[in-house]
Amino acid sequence: MADLDIYETVAAAAAQGREPDLSAFDPNDVRGALERVLRYPVPREQFLTWLQARVQQLSDGRVTVEERMDVDGPENDQETTESVPELPVRLVIEGEPFAEPAVVRAADPALQFPMRSQ
Repeated sequence: MADLDIYETVAAAAAQGREPDLSAFDPNDVRGALERVLRYPVPREQFLTWLQARVQQLSDGRVTVEERMDVDGPENDQETTESVPELPVRLVIEGEPFAEPAVVRAADPALQFPMRSQ
């Protein structure tokens, strides 16, 4: 299943603290797969649960994914918020003093690290 391959690529990248290389996939397929799991609450919750377990497994328990609830969306830009579903998370890496914010998005890049210089 192509969607699962995309999710696996995102999870592997999160486990390694890097942006995923999704160049093997059609960009429309990537957006569609992530939109399906990020747009609505039930699939979003199921995806987060899966992502948390998969990242733990792939990182041998070194990386934990936590949902960030304290995120401010773009101010006065409801269209952008609705057009690109996002899942704000933080990656907690064993032995590191701070968690790193990240965002899983139905856009490019699919996993973004906002605190890193672009």
